[in-house]
Amino acid sequence: MKKFEILAISMVIAIVLIFFVIPVVYISYIVYTYWAARNRFTSERIENYFLSQTYRSEGSDYMFKLYKKLNNRYVIALRSESVVLIDRHPEEIRSYVSPEIVFFDKEQMQRSANREKAENTVITLTKVDNAYIQNMEDEDCGIKCKTMFRDHLRSIKIRIEDNELTYTGLKTLQYH
Repeated sequence: MKKFEILAISMVIAIVLIFFVIPVVYISYIVYTYWAARNRFTSERIENYFLSQTYRSEGSDYMFKLYKKLNNRYVIALRSESVVLIDRHPEEIRSYVSPEIVFFDKEQMQRSANREKAENTVITLTKVDNAYIQNMEDEDCGIKCKTMFRDHLRSIKIRIEDNELTYTGLKTLQYH
């Protein structure tokens, strides 16, 4: 009888080790060794990801920037990405800017009058020389500014040539 009890206890211990303890130790090892620094996003990489937001139009993506001007006014700038067409010729890089605009922050967008005003806003962007946007780089308001005005950016419509763009998320704006 004593041998049977020892055998039963050793079987239970073996099963616990095989099906519970070893997998937990192995998973812990994987979790803490594969998440090395090279796999993590640095704050620079995260910021670059969000700062590379785009607006999308039929067949085109536009890099989105928001530039701070005087008296809490801002300028929206869109720049097309360099694309090689089917005939292997690069597409012209186009840049567009808005007139100076006052944006409502998240708290101001809670008011129905401000929300309604933003929803009825259509901003027409004009084509500019690419160097014009490069001269404005010092005024880029960065990610904090974009997130502060995110609700307002979602409400407005942007018109470029014959396309009307609306904000669909952090990365893209699509035409309707």
